[in-house]
Amino acid sequence: MPDTLSEEAYLSLSAEPHIKAVLDEVRQARIVVHGIGDAFTMARRRGADAETLERLRQTGAVAEASGTILTATDASCSPCAPSACASKTWPRPIG
Repeated sequence: MPDTLSEEAYLSLSAEPHIKAVLDEVRQARIVVHGIGDAFTMARRRGADAETLERLRQTGAVAEASGTILTATDASCSPCAPSACASKTWPRPIG
């Protein structure tokens, strides 16, 4: 489901039989194929304002994975300044 759905829309769509069936299959998965996106592209998709984008730039954000912002300077890819990315619409868990 898209991150930007309202809670009401998320609950409504989750109740649709076809979508519910797909979500049930996802919940039973034993593996996950996961992507990492550009921090700024993903922040813009999630409606980040100019102040948040500037904080991301200042912290050295380069990538995003499931709402976690990553820097290029940390070899362990630790999240950088999660508070700079506090968006109410960022990923919600399935199930």
